[in-house]
Parts: sequence; C-alpha cells; structure tokens
Amino acid sequence: MKNLKIFALIIVFSLSIIGGSFVCLPFYQSSDCAESTALVYNNNAQEILSKPWEYSEIKLMEDIDNLKVNAVINSSDYVFSGVFDGNGHTIYNIEYTNIDIEGGVNFGIIPYANGATIKNLKIGGEIENNISQTNQINFNFADDNYGSLNLGLIVGVAKNSTVENCEIDIQNFDKTNNIEISLKNGEVCFGGIVGKAENSQFYNNLVKADLNFNLSASTQNNLGGFAGSISSCSFNRNLFFGDITITRADNLNTKVYCGGIVGFAQDAETIIKDNTSSGNFSSSFAIMGGIVGQVSSNSSISVGNINYDYWTDSNVNAIGENGEKYSNSKLNQVQSISYSFLNDVSNFNPSSSGINFKTIFSIKNSIIVLQRFQEFSFSFIPNVDPNAIMQEIHFEGLDENNFACYNDDVSIHIELKEFYKNGIKIENLVDFYNIVKVVVDGDKILDESFAQVEKTENGFIISLKANDWTSGAYSIDIEANEYKGQFAVEKDDGIVPGGLSFNNGTSIFESSENLYSINYEPFTVSASTKEQSYYIFDHWNLYYIVNGQYILQDSSNSAWWNEVGNDLATIKINFGVAPFNQSFKLEAVFSSEGGVEIDFLNFDKDKIISVSVQGNNYTSVPIKIAKTLTNAELKVITKENFELNLTKFVQSLSSLYKESVAESDVVKKVEENAEGTTTYTLNVNVAKICENQELEKINFEILANEKQNGNGDSLLWLWITIPCVVVVAIAIVLLIYFKKRKVAKNNIKKKEKEINYKDFYS
Repeated sequence: MKNLKIFALIIVFSLSIIGGSFVCLPFYQSSDCAESTALVYNNNAQEILSKPWEYSEIKLMEDIDNLKVNAVINSSDYVFSGVFDGNGHTIYNIEYTNIDIEGGVNFGIIPYANGATIKNLKIGGEIENNISQTNQINFNFADDNYGSLNLGLIVGVAKNSTVENCEIDIQNFDKTNNIEISLKNGEVCFGGIVGKAENSQFYNNLVKADLNFNLSASTQNNLGGFAGSISSCSFNRNLFFGDITITRADNLNTKVYCGGIVGFAQDAETIIKDNTSSGNFSSSFAIMGGIVGQVSSNSSISVGNINYDYWTDSNVNAIGENGEKYSNSKLNQVQSISYSFLNDVSNFNPSSSGINFKTIFSIKNSIIVLQRFQEFSFSFIPNVDPNAIMQEIHFEGLDENNFACYNDDVSIHIELKEFYKNGIKIENLVDFYNIVKVVVDGDKILDESFAQVEKTENGFIISLKANDWTSGAYSIDIEANEYKGQFAVEKDDGIVPGGLSFNNGTSIFESSENLYSINYEPFTVSASTKEQSYYIFDHWNLYYIVNGQYILQDSSNSAWWNEVGNDLATIKINFGVAPFNQSFKLEAVFSSEGGVEIDFLNFDKDKIISVSVQGNNYTSVPIKIAKTLTNAELKVITKENFELNLTKFVQSLSSLYKESVAESDVVKKVEENAEGTTTYTLNVNVAKICENQELEKINFEILANEKQNGNGDSLLWLWITIPCVVVVAIAIVLLIYFKKRKVAKNNIKKKEKEINYKDFYS
C-alpha cells in the first residue's frame, strides 16, 4: 500500500511537469514559454516590439525607424523577463498610443518588465544611417482614460529589473515637449526612462529632454526626468539635461510631484547617488525638487542614501517635500553640470568610480553623449614595414568579420620576426623592443587605462575592451631599445697612450679621442685596446649612466665582464645582457708610468708548450707590461704528462712580494685539456713587486714536473703509514686471541675441580 502511494505521487509529479511544458501558465509566460532570441530589423521591428513578452531575448541589429507603441493592460500576461539589448542602435520616430483600454495601462518599448535587463538602447538624437529626416516622439492618448497610467519612454513598469547604458535624446524634437494627460481617476507615473519601478536598478543612463506637461484632469501625477515613482530602487550615475514645465486647466485641484531624477520615492533601501539634473523647473502649483519631488513620509528613505547628487535650478531644493533631513555637502545646487565637473571624481561617491568617460559616457561636438554600445570594427594600418620587424599580427576576440560587441575583451597579438646577426640568432628578441604608442584612427592615443601591453616570449599582446575609443584602424609604434655605449680611453693631457678598436660586425672604428658613442641594435660586438709605445693597457672601467651621471662600478669585481665573455684587452659585449641593458661607458685604462720587462728562467720547452703574459706569448724576448698592473694574467700550458710546479712558483712569488702568499691567491684556474695538456691561469700583482724597488726586469721561475699518475712524493706518507697500521692491527688481534685462550684454559681447570668435589660427597 505504501509503495502504491509513492508510485502515485511520482505519476502526478511527472504529469505536472509535462503539463507545464504544454500549457504555459501565467508565471511561465515570460521565460519558459518564450522563444529564445529575436533579432530586430526594420522589416520585422513592429511585429516583434508589439509583443516583446513572447521572447526571452531581443537584440536590435540596426537603427529602427517609425515604431508604434500601444498601451497594454497592467497584467502579468504581458511581462518581459529576458534581455533587451539595443546593441548601440537607435529608435527614431515613436508614437505612443492608447487604444481605449480601460483600467490600468502601461506604456513603453517594454510595457512591463519583471526580472529583465534592458541595456544599450538610444531613442531619438541625431539622425544617421539614411533614416527619414523626420524625428518625433508623439503621445496620442484617448480622452477620459480610466485607471492608472505608467509611462516610460523605455519601460512602463519595471520590477526586479536593470536598466543600464540607455540614452533618451528628444530635446529638440517637434512634439515631445507637449504631453497632454487627461486621466480623470487613478495615478499617473511618467519618467524619461521608466514610469514606475520596484526593486530595480538604473545606472549610467542619460536623458536629454525638454518636457511640457499639460494636465486636464484631477488626479495625482508623479513626474521625473528618469522615473515617475520608485520603491526599493537604486539610481546611480544618471544624468538629466532639460527643462520641465507643468501647466493645468483652470480650477483643477491636481496634485503633482516632480523631480529632476524621480517624481516620488519611498522605502528605506532606495539609493539615489551620483546623479545630476541640469535645467529649469517651472510650475505655479506642482511640488518640485532638483533631485526628487517627494520622499514618502510613511516609508522614507534612509538618511545618507540620497547623496552626491547635484542640480542647477536655484529656485528649488534637492527634494520638494519631506526632504528636510537629507542635508549634505554633497547634495548641492551648482551653477552648471559641465564635462569638467562630471569628470572630477572628487564630486562623487568615493566608493564608486564616478562618471565614466572612458567606456560609458563621451563628448561629441561639445555635448555629453553615451558611447555607441554596438559592434565595433578593428583593423591594422602598419606605420612601419611589417616585414622588417613583425612576423604576424592578428586580433583575437573578433568574429569572422573582424567585429566585436561593446565591452568584449579584445587582444592584438604581435609576433616578431627572428633576427640574425653575423649568422647568429638573437635570443630574447622581444626584450630589445618596446611598444611606445598605440593609435586608433590616426589621432586617438590609447594610454594604459585603455590598453594593457604585455611582453610574450616572442612578441607582444595588447589587451583592451571594445568601446568608442578602441574601435577603428590601429597603427602601432614599435621602437628598438636604445643601448647607448660610450667608449673612452683614459690618458694624460697631451699624450696619446693608446687607442680603441670597436667591431660592430661590419667595420672597425679606431679612435684616440677621449669619447665617442654609438646606438646599438641587439647583437654581440667586441672592443679591443691598441697599445702604443710603453703605454700598456691595464684594465677596464665600467660606468653606469644614471640621470646623466657616470657611476663607477667596482673595477676589482670582474663578474660583469665574466658574464659577457671578457678576454682582458679584448672584451665581447652582448647587448641586452647585463650590464649592457642600460646606458653605460666603458673606459680602457692604460698605464702611463712606464713599463717593466717580464722574463722567465729555467723555461724547459720539453715540458712546457707556452707561456704568455697579458695575452702576449713569450718567445725568449722579455714581455713589457705596465708597472701598475695589479692583476696581470700569466698563462702556462704544460705538455701531456707534465704539470706545473706550483709550490716552487708560489715560493718565488712570495720572495718577489717580500711577503707570504697563498696558492689560492695566485691560481685563478687550472684546466685539463682534451688532448692531455693542462692550462694554468695565474694572477700576478706587478705593482706589488715594483712597489718599493726600481726594477726594469722581473724574472719568474717556471718549472714543470712529470706527473706521477696520482702516486708522487705527496703520497709517500701513505706508503709508510699503511704497513705500520697493518702490523699494529695484526699484533692487537693476536694479543686478544692468546689472552682469550688463556682465560678459557683456566675456566676448564676450575670446572674440573668443582666436579671432583661434588663426586667426593656423593
């Protein structure tokens, strides 16, 4: 029985779902039973926009001309709950017509919205795209309307909905400034955007309209630049420009609340911040406010929720009625609402971004407008030879026609060509180039607030958002980094000690001048000193150029030239590799204090292949070098199976220094070569040898010994120690053995005595 009940419940539940799929109940009307998407063109605009509640998404694909908007009864049968995307397009020439519907009626492109989003739509404005040259908004209301009237040029009633980035521009139209309302009973709610709103959000909207209301019936009217009546709504960053005039027939006791933003507002959660109203208000009987006509006394708005709002008419207060407690320094009447005022973020709520003139609002012919929230085109016009630098450039985030929708993420990808110098591929090529300027349509420069440039392994990515500023034809300036190298020769005044050869891969520059400079492409070059007379190259000095000043690096620390392949008098420079990734000066320092001859004793050529000093090979003729050298380089190459007698050399060097010197201070490097030879790189402080004595020649003793295959005199101790250790170990083992044997014999004798004793008494 229990299982039967469960089965019955499952059947009922399933049938309910199936029934809901075939029969659209009222609460399914605007979503589950609606078609997915309606694309609106001029040839189908009237058909689709006369019943928007039948679609879950509506998107304008072009500007729309001549649209008739009929009133609908205030009923959930006509609710739109989807997305209406104006796609940046404009609707021109609209006629709002009441066709004798009794009861409450709603007017708007969307008469009734619940849970909807309406965005990127413009009504009126400058005529474009071959639209007919008339441009009117007409209101044809039947006489003696009964019930309520909710009229918004975009939305009649909005609940739980969002309206953003919409613009109304009807300031100079022929008939909009005469709105005849003759409703005898009920309530009238009129707003430039929405008639009546509840639990909804309105931000980044713009209304430019001169409104003349002529009332000919005794009823309550809530009139606003953006909304007639609101409850629990948020209004942020909305701008109204225009004059509002209200008249009525004689002897009528009509109640009117009118505000530059909202006519009537209530509920503690309502927020009205960062809005402006620019224009004059005129009426002999209406209660008018620069921001709000009336705040409800029964359900008032929290103090602080009406703030950072401004209006220009000095004859009205911010709030027409019940506004005494909403007094704030940022709720102010100002002289004008100009671009400079709106662009000053300090005038607005610090927790918001203020009025956004980068991607939302803009200036066109000195008039504030909304940007065109529609598809944007992107193209590339190279201002440099793309074949010289660029391998490829392409856009991502576009469709097959190179279009993107407003606020879409778009990126430009630039891949650099491979670059070779002297047959060698330059690695990390992107490090040598920078994007210095991104220009759209020849005059719009995209700074870092519009375009973010990122280096990749082989190029650049420029990331941006699709909007008015970023749409168009691109030109991109790519420049090679300027690695300025300045080369100098230190000399005494009037004396030329030597020169400098600089090889850039194509030619040799020789100079005895003090300073010259070249700008470099990224590749490897070399600089070599050219010695003259007894002026002998000593060392390099490296300076970084910081703010035009030469900062000398620690010359004793040769790490920088090890990184770039230094060979003393000839130095290889890899531009783009530290330290040559910034401006520098490289100075060749020569000794100007005469020289000293270096000679060698006991130089046995049967054991030693060569000896060189500062890169000069010894050929039985003394080598002359500067007396001031502190790091003269001595290289000795021994033949196979021979090694340099470092002990003897260090001892002789200590004698010359007149102080003890360690082998580690002398030996820089020892390398075993593939052919069995050994290269010894030694450091000699010539200046120390010449410090306290006048010398013209220094004799070094260079001796080589035959290698002992690892068993030389130094291992003699090992041959003596090992046998001794073995003998001692054997002696210890024997001693332990005999001692244990003796103890064992004694134990046996003792045990025998114990046995005899027991036997005796048994």
